[in-house]
Parts: sequence; C-alpha cells; structure tokens
Amino acid sequence: MLSINTQPSDTYTLDTLHDATETHPSLILRQADRCDRCGAQAFFIAKKNNGLDLLFCGHHGHKFSGSLIIQGFIVHDQTYRINESVSS
Repeated sequence: MLSINTQPSDTYTLDTLHDATETHPSLILRQADRCDRCGAQAFFIAKKNNGLDLLFCGHHGHKFSGSLIIQGFIVHDQTYRINESVSS
C-alpha cells in the first residue's frame, strides 16, 4: 500500500512511513538544490541503496514518486517547506 503524507520530514515507501531527516541531516534540501528534470527548486529527494540520489521540484516529485517507489527508491517529500521564509 502506498502511503503519502506531506507533514515535515516524512519518508514513504510502499510499506512504511517514518521520520528520517532528524537522523539523516543530508536529507534536508537547501534553496540551491535543483530539480533534475526542470531546474526548479527541489522539494523531493529520491534515494536508492546503490547511492543514486535524484532531486525533484514539487510538480515532478508528485508526478514521479509512485514509479520511483516501485523501482526501489525511498522518496522524501519536503513540499511542506515551499512557503518557508529564507533565513538571513
């Protein structure tokens, strides 16, 4: 069963939903991180055990997350951060 939740720091796969960014700070995206598909600001990270990381904007992350999960990626959705202010 696919579980999708866009609360802060959610990670989802076909079978599990858990918080991962607190234990893996590298999962926190920066403003400079860009979508691998279109170059917009990234809000999704798709990680695979072989070390492959893909970054996607909100649009492409939502569009591709289902197929990425089926291919064995763990998808981290950070779209809850879209309207955050940038710290000075």
